[in-house]
Amino acid sequence: MGAWRFWWDSTRRFYKNWGSYVALIFSTNLVISYLAIPFFNWVLEMLLKWQRVSYVSYTNIGSIIIHQPLAALGMVAILLAIIILVYWQFAFLLLGIMNIFRGRPQTVRAVLRSTVTSLTGTSPSTFLFFIGYFIVILPFGSFIFTTPLLNKAKIPAFIVSYLMENPWMTLGLGCFYLLAGYLGIRLISLLPLMIVDRLPWKTAVTRSWQQTRHHLWRYL
Repeated sequence: MGAWRFWWDSTRRFYKNWGSYVALIFSTNLVISYLAIPFFNWVLEMLLKWQRVSYVSYTNIGSIIIHQPLAALGMVAILLAIIILVYWQFAFLLLGIMNIFRGRPQTVRAVLRSTVTSLTGTSPSTFLFFIGYFIVILPFGSFIFTTPLLNKAKIPAFIVSYLMENPWMTLGLGCFYLLAGYLGIRLISLLPLMIVDRLPWKTAVTRSWQQTRHHLWRYL
């Protein structure tokens, strides 16, 4: 199917059930924005207050790791929790959209159960792979999928500003963005293959890589 034909068919399917899609996305973002984000902000605030850390920046991150290791470990644990929740949100939206597309054969509770199942069935190697995937690739693919949670799990603005002050670091950062964008396109169907088709991550990587071979500009 050509790109324009795919866009037209998808748009027509969207308008056929636009109310259900909007309700699904709106309700999910509502839970994330008004429950999850305030909770993580509160946990981080309590952690820093408990460890007597006044602020976090590239100027004191080394001192935090050395003198307040519990604060550093706590921030890593919060980051991992955010990554899990980002995966859950993506999986829930994807499975919910598929459920609407198929005529709603499943209830919302069943979709939630399928989402939890997709989480509990992951191996340690899969989880480590997800950490790299979400931190490196998905934040740069915000045209496809965006969530307020990703603002908590991407390169902080102050680090980017610091790197932009050095021409060589700026060049390296630009190359990093290009590489991340290229990998994001080549692995664009990775998560759907894992969540919907239940493929192991190695098989999903190979399948997505094969599907996008010689079709980079088309997928872009």
